[in-house]
Amino acid sequence: MLQSDKRLRTRFILTIIAVATIPCYCTGFVAVALAPGDSTPTSTPTVTPTITETPLTPEVTGTATATVTLSPTGTLTETPTPSLTPTPTITLTPFQPATSTFTPTYTLIPTQTFTPSYTPSNTPTDTPTNPPTNTPSPTETPVTP
Repeated sequence: MLQSDKRLRTRFILTIIAVATIPCYCTGFVAVALAPGDSTPTSTPTVTPTITETPLTPEVTGTATATVTLSPTGTLTETPTPSLTPTPTITLTPFQPATSTFTPTYTLIPTQTFTPSYTPSNTPTDTPTNPPTNTPSPTETPVTP
């Protein structure tokens, strides 16, 4: 009987543990069911035009003058409702590869240019000269032996 009491007690404890975890499983299933999906927030712009008109009322005074006051009032109220709907789109965009374009460049090349200029030349002037003088020149004298 001792063996069967131990076995019965073990079964009872395991059954209590299993029954005690049922609310946890239920809470988990409810949380998963109420969780937001992988959707992204959407915003849709909505324009709601509103026009308010004031009726025209003529105003008559006691004299023969009639005054008409026209006051149309228009009010346009825009109420944007944000909405964003992502739509993946694959678009093939043709392109033209870059091309080389010849652009001439003008470059000045230096050249020699003759520029006339006036350069004064030596002008002969009268320079006094000494008159010739008579200077005796040495002469050879024969030597006799």
